[in-house]
Amino acid sequence: MTKLLILKGLHEGLYVIDAIAERWADAGTQIIVHYGYENLPEADVVILHVELTRVPQQYAEQLRAYPVVLNRNVLDISKSSFSKILVSSHDTYNGPVIVKTDNNFGGKPEARTVRRTRMVREPQLHSGENGPNWIPYKQPMPSPGLYRS
Repeated sequence: MTKLLILKGLHEGLYVIDAIAERWADAGTQIIVHYGYENLPEADVVILHVELTRVPQQYAEQLRAYPVVLNRNVLDISKSSFSKILVSSHDTYNGPVIVKTDNNFGGKPEARTVRRTRMVREPQLHSGENGPNWIPYKQPMPSPGLYRS
């Protein structure tokens, strides 16, 4: 049986990847959802799914141990990292433009992370049969705010 690790950032909730993972689980794939970059369990395949504009370097370092990682090199999705078609206040261009923030989704994921980190003083670690910080996919998912790395 293939063991698939979905690696999320701390304080993250449910996303489309979780609905897709449900289908994979029904097809016989063992799904593990893990929050944070510490105490990573063994897996055949890892999907990096951290909802931040810039994924902390610690994730990339931990992923070196895995031979198959989807999104391994997608560590910066800021607009300026892939687009050079930028207009600044010093440019002479005066036509219409589309204004986009450099951060993903207007920086809301980063703001939520900062807010939750301030709210959670001593998060409770959850452990499973493969160690702390992870839950098997089919278990009820507690609030992601309870996890830390």
